[in-house]
Amino acid sequence: MTAQPLEQVPHAFDELDLVRGVLWNRRAVVCLDFDGTLAPIVDDPVAARPAAGASGAVSRLAGHCPVVVISGRDLVDVRERLGVAQLWYAGSHGLEIAGPDGEHHVHEQAVDVAPSLDAIESALAGRLDGIDGVGLERKRFSVSVHHRAVAEDDVDAVTSAVDEVVAEHTDLRVVEGRELREIRPALEWDKGAAVTWILERVGLGDDAFPVYAGDDVTDEDALEVVRGAGLGIVVRNRERLDTPTAAHLAVDDPDQLCDLLDMISELFDEWAELPT
Repeated sequence: MTAQPLEQVPHAFDELDLVRGVLWNRRAVVCLDFDGTLAPIVDDPVAARPAAGASGAVSRLAGHCPVVVISGRDLVDVRERLGVAQLWYAGSHGLEIAGPDGEHHVHEQAVDVAPSLDAIESALAGRLDGIDGVGLERKRFSVSVHHRAVAEDDVDAVTSAVDEVVAEHTDLRVVEGRELREIRPALEWDKGAAVTWILERVGLGDDAFPVYAGDDVTDEDALEVVRGAGLGIVVRNRERLDTPTAAHLAVDDPDQLCDLLDMISELFDEWAELPT
């Protein structure tokens, strides 16, 4: 299946027979983004909260299969916001990963760029001072510059400042996100790499069937990983309706995704009652 514009992706609720067919007799591993996927997007990232049914939906699903939450947020941050213990959590796009049984992995090279991130944070605080609405968010392995609330005439000034400051640090790179620019370690690592790493460690071997749901361009690396061997779901957002996605199916918002996750749990309940 080739990538197609997001607005052309079939709605998952219109393709429930497909969902049922691809999951039947499969050992699913369900991977989920957080912001924009399990939680509605808000102007202030600090105020983000899971959709009303998110915690219950992922908790029920985790009773049937491994569930992974992969976020650009710090691992501790996303784990506290969702509050479900029996999951895998991957923070900083997978640079830090923790499993439900005490597993913990940190990308060693990411730790080495802390001094550069400190310098970037300080430099941007000065460069962006005075631009209304801009948000500078420091995380363990990245710095995010949010311009969702910035006046349209000022967005170019924000993006130019980020590019100019990062150009002085060869160990960092800029990644476009949903109305933000994120500065990360210049490593060959993303959500797709994190999905691959986790799939190798959940104990299902080649039988693992990956399902991934996300909303942002940063989720496309993971959707590409699962496109040929699993099920990809995109949560529509107005900023990228005409951009390509590797997802097979779509939902309109986090509430609908939670409904879909509950439907999948019900399928697993139904199949568990079938005679063997």
